[in-house]
Amino acid sequence: GPLSVVAVHLRLCPPGQPTRMRQLVGFPLLFIAPREVPSGDLRASVTKQLVQRFGPEHCDTWELCRAERREDIEFADGGLEEKAEPWLKQCELLVAQWESPPEGIVDLIAPAAESSELTLEKCFEWLVEMEQLLEMDSVYCSGCKEHRRCFRRLEFWSLPPVLVLQLKRFEYSEGQRLRLRTAVHFPLEGLDLRPFCLSSSPSFPHGACIRSGQRVVVQGLQSEAGQKLNGLEGTAMFLDTATTRFCVQLGEDVPKNDWKKLRPENLVPLPDESGVEEAPSPVYDLVAVSKHAGSASMGHYVAYARSHVDGAWRLYDDEDVSDVTAEEVAGQRSGAYVLFYLRRDCRPAAWGSPAATA
Repeated sequence: GPLSVVAVHLRLCPPGQPTRMRQLVGFPLLFIAPREVPSGDLRASVTKQLVQRFGPEHCDTWELCRAERREDIEFADGGLEEKAEPWLKQCELLVAQWESPPEGIVDLIAPAAESSELTLEKCFEWLVEMEQLLEMDSVYCSGCKEHRRCFRRLEFWSLPPVLVLQLKRFEYSEGQRLRLRTAVHFPLEGLDLRPFCLSSSPSFPHGACIRSGQRVVVQGLQSEAGQKLNGLEGTAMFLDTATTRFCVQLGEDVPKNDWKKLRPENLVPLPDESGVEEAPSPVYDLVAVSKHAGSASMGHYVAYARSHVDGAWRLYDDEDVSDVTAEEVAGQRSGAYVLFYLRRDCRPAAWGSPAATA
């Protein structure tokens, strides 16, 4: 009779945890089965495959689910139903799930999971490594009159107060778009990027440019009303992007409605009275994580963010908001896609004192 190619994906789902915590691991099982196979015989065939790969002691507590499409593998819950007529598709997708896996099963399913885990610091090391370009990217050397393969290196002069890092979670290989599940360890506190900065000078020296909160003096206004403002000192509160003018508070007690909107060329930044010109140390604390769950063709995004009011971590899943622990956030090593870090000198007071860094 007609046959079906059966692919059994392996999934871990910690007990009591929501669907978002499910994790696909290892390589799927592949075997051939008759399309008319009863559900009981199909389960027996899957059991046989599991025993052959992992041993009988690890194959008692799993559940079998069916996925209609490849995109549903991570979230499929549908069980197998008894049907008299042929019901397996030409290529059938199943999921073997463990909620309470026996001790050692995780190492057997994904033995390279821990060894392949990277640190965020290691990713930075790779990012700044010297690399030689391919032959097709060679350039003409006017000295030797030949095309030569060049070397290039990315270097950081300084780093900003808010650092946004996007991890490579997708790639194209042989015409297919793949979802990369490499675990990346990212610190919740104390990401030290001092080894990767070339300069200890600030990116925006005091008096060299206008930033929010910068003390400024007004100059060069030509109108009759504007001339009265020339020479006054104030604080550039923020840039109004609609008018490209700074909203300047000319006095501590001046209400917001009376702030003056002035062009940047009519403002002169004042140097910091302390005279300190050394840049804040590029040590960062995590403020938010964007997580992707799913495959390369479809999936779902959720966000974890730390409140500046009470310092608590919360999960934002569409309209649902719930409290989570710092440990759960740190555990999103395979799902973390975009990381948002805050430089330590900008750390909210509600977070308390940070852990000391070397």
